[in-house]
Amino acid sequence: TFDASPINWRSSTFMIPVVHAVIALPLAVRIIGPARRAIDPVLHESAADLGASRFTTWRTVELPLLRPALARAAGISAAVSLGEFGATSFLTRSDSMTVPIAIAQLMGRPGPLLQQAAFATATLTVIVAALVAIAGSTTEANEPNRATD
Repeated sequence: TFDASPINWRSSTFMIPVVHAVIALPLAVRIIGPARRAIDPVLHESAADLGASRFTTWRTVELPLLRPALARAAGISAAVSLGEFGATSFLTRSDSMTVPIAIAQLMGRPGPLLQQAAFATATLTVIVAALVAIAGSTTEANEPNRATD
């Protein structure tokens, strides 16, 4: 599928980010959905009564309330994308390289120097994932509670 013209997507560079987005999308929806449903409909009605359009209501009411959930969803999506090996190994070509594939290739070759490089790359991946998680949690902690303001 997608290997013959006119839809030759397998060799395109955008395929891996699209697949990572598709893998992370259900997780993001599970995080953002409950937060969106928790917003009181009275806030939307009040904004409409004050003359705000739907876009203005979304931008000034809903988006600020969803920022913590959006930050968590972005963090989870980034962490899943960093660790995704199955889809990436299936879709990568010799001209493209991702971090999980690089770690697997380095671990599969003999020699202590290559294994040390794989360990260092894996450590960097863990550090980046931890920083993303910390950034998501501090974003949520720094957000004021608008429901009680």
